[in-house]
Amino acid sequence: ALTWWNSHKRTIGNEAAYAMSWAEFMKLMTEVYCPRNEIQKMETELWNLTVKGNDLTVYTQRFQELILLCTRMVPNKEDRVERFIGGLPDNIQGNVITAN
Repeated sequence: ALTWWNSHKRTIGNEAAYAMSWAEFMKLMTEVYCPRNEIQKMETELWNLTVKGNDLTVYTQRFQELILLCTRMVPNKEDRVERFIGGLPDNIQGNVITAN
């Protein structure tokens, strides 16, 4: 990965490379190192991700991991929030929606 990054940095220049946002960098890394079928598996996992029991910590952590890699599924903040709320149990979902 470091060899790839150094090569990419030489191609686009130091200034452009260091001005790149984290989201742009992750998208590039994903395109280079994650096979399409693996991305599809993660997108399916994200789509079906729900809280198991009452373990919101594990749900939140996995959601954050998947959201970084599945950028096409939830391109903006509103979509991410909606997807996150969708995986919560009904009683918590209702409270969150009511609280706006």
